[in-house]
Amino acid sequence: MDHPTDALKQRLASQMSRGELVLFLGAGFSLDARDRRGEHLPSSLQLTKELWQVAFPGVAFDTHATLGDTFHCASENAKHKLDVLLRRRLSVDPDGVPEYYCLWLSMPWHRCYTLNVDDLEVAVQQVAQLPRRLESKSAVSTDIEKLSSAPSQLEVVHLNGMLGDPVEMLTFSERDYGIRLSTPDPWLLRASADMTGRPVVYVGTELHEPTLWQHIEGRASRGGRNARELRPGSYLVIPELARTRQILLKRLNVDWIPMSAQEFANSWLANMGAAKEDGFRTIAALTAESARQGRPQLVSELLQKEKGSGGKEYLLGQQPIWGDLLSERAIRRDCDQEIYTTATRCLAASEACPPLVITGTAGVGKSTALMRLALRLNGEGIPTYWIDERTNLDPYVLRRTVADATGPVAVLVDDADLWGRTLTKWAIELPNIRPNVLFVVALRASRIDAVLDPRDLSGVEPIEIVIPLLSDRDIHSLLDVLDRENRLGVLKGKSDAQRVAAFRRQAGRQLLVAMIQATSGRRFGEKVFEEFRELQQEAQFIYGIVCVVSSQRYTIDRSELLLACGKSDNSTLNAIEALHRRHLIVRDTRHAGYAARHRVVAEELLRNAEFSASLGPMVKGIVFAFASHVDPRAAKQDRRWRRLIRFMNHDYLMRIMVDVADVRDAYEGVEQLLSHEHHYWLQRGSMEVEEGDLALATNFLEQA
Repeated sequence: MDHPTDALKQRLASQMSRGELVLFLGAGFSLDARDRRGEHLPSSLQLTKELWQVAFPGVAFDTHATLGDTFHCASENAKHKLDVLLRRRLSVDPDGVPEYYCLWLSMPWHRCYTLNVDDLEVAVQQVAQLPRRLESKSAVSTDIEKLSSAPSQLEVVHLNGMLGDPVEMLTFSERDYGIRLSTPDPWLLRASADMTGRPVVYVGTELHEPTLWQHIEGRASRGGRNARELRPGSYLVIPELARTRQILLKRLNVDWIPMSAQEFANSWLANMGAAKEDGFRTIAALTAESARQGRPQLVSELLQKEKGSGGKEYLLGQQPIWGDLLSERAIRRDCDQEIYTTATRCLAASEACPPLVITGTAGVGKSTALMRLALRLNGEGIPTYWIDERTNLDPYVLRRTVADATGPVAVLVDDADLWGRTLTKWAIELPNIRPNVLFVVALRASRIDAVLDPRDLSGVEPIEIVIPLLSDRDIHSLLDVLDRENRLGVLKGKSDAQRVAAFRRQAGRQLLVAMIQATSGRRFGEKVFEEFRELQQEAQFIYGIVCVVSSQRYTIDRSELLLACGKSDNSTLNAIEALHRRHLIVRDTRHAGYAARHRVVAEELLRNAEFSASLGPMVKGIVFAFASHVDPRAAKQDRRWRRLIRFMNHDYLMRIMVDVADVRDAYEGVEQLLSHEHHYWLQRGSMEVEEGDLALATNFLEQA
């Protein structure tokens, strides 16, 4: 039988191979390093004594003094001397770095957090050739713009501040902790989400620190009796630990490894060769994926990413995936041939061809039709590029890609109106670069004139193909598929004629609505709201957030969802997993984001007056989560920026939320994150113009 330690090693290796692990460094981690005078970095007690001499020179040391209180007094009485002391005692000499530190920082960590103010990682980077560049960040800095990093770098976040920060900004005293915890702190909230959703290796800390414990405590709630343990197994590396602390941490799914940092490095990390290599391969793949997001993706690449043919949820109203078409769950319709014939005629034309627009009402099957066209063109060897909500692309790159291609090339854009005026530019320019370029967009009929305004198209007249209502042949084909896949529902016991009649009664509606109503025997809106109402309160809140995001045709990833909920614990993880398991929400295969099973379902829920009345906290959480995840260095066409701009739009917020106070709360909640963004102040000022508070409006617009 394996020893328990062997099982932990195997688990750690598995987590490392997937690049999932977060490294968390406490004060004890740095004690073997030396400062530039050759002295070991001070322990908490030693630093307290040295700070005492700065705060109270010539006064005997009070053994009851705490590090935080002494630091606070030194900061008030002798700020300059305090700064000099910290720089002298906490600046690490590269020649005084033990080799095992290099091993710790050469592993494929997802992210590194540290409670230390010292610059140990800077010294390590000067003496060791590390697999990734280390990027040091201060969580007490006002420069929130640095919240994002590339996968090719290891982000080292100093939660209490770092050398170089003004001493008054460093977190040492209880007063400092109180200030940090009194308002939502984006760095601490992200650390909390990481500690809940990812496995963590804690080293050099007993996890007593107030700023840390408030957020790690989120792991404490496992949930109800039947809740599964979804908190990833974590590790605390420290030589000694009180029995009571061991029991408490075990309940948080944190296993104690009774070793020093050096022992753990030499006996565990040094033997993680294969797992380490796999972890860096995973990180390299993420880096490559990040680079690929700068260019349009070929359909052939997307098909390689989507493993298998998926389940049968499309027949119950889920958004289509490629597997639904490949497995023939999505029926072939007469309009598919019309779309294909028109597309091939454009590709073969000797002169530029206008854009092709696939349109119709919500849920009628536009995305499915566009995907079927993409598969047929790809199958014929035509380079076919797919662009949708999840695409991260600078618009000029698409133009360059088309210009550089030789022979026929197709560009297909789903949910095309999400690209705004950029879509108009593409519609004018791309087909005119050269012949044999096909540009196809899918969007709702109600949005065509707003997005492709004839006045902006410079005489270009798009070719429109409208997806029709269900024909008799469509109904028979759909019933055959539902029967084959055992998804007939209440139609199972009926005759063929009765089944067809049930669908015909719904044929004036969208394909999606017809499928749901005919197979369930209930009105679409009634079924959608009842699904929501039957959920427990926590699941309702999560489902509501996902539906709000999906209604705007975006996805929300798990860390963002935890932030939006304002609650990172095992109970929340279980609620998310249960919603996914029951197919109420789906997990996006490309960005690991969550969405409602179909955006028409999400839109229907938002139309319900009872649901709309509770939207305030949900939307506020969404705006905060999205604002926490944008990279200010990225172009505004970046997917995450497009998504935030949509949810920060004052017209949208005032339309979706009943109470204007909720709109103000949403803006207030992200002021710290977006105070550097003119677009934020412009939207906030525009909202006050409409609400009549001209003094505030003037202030905000001048700020913009």
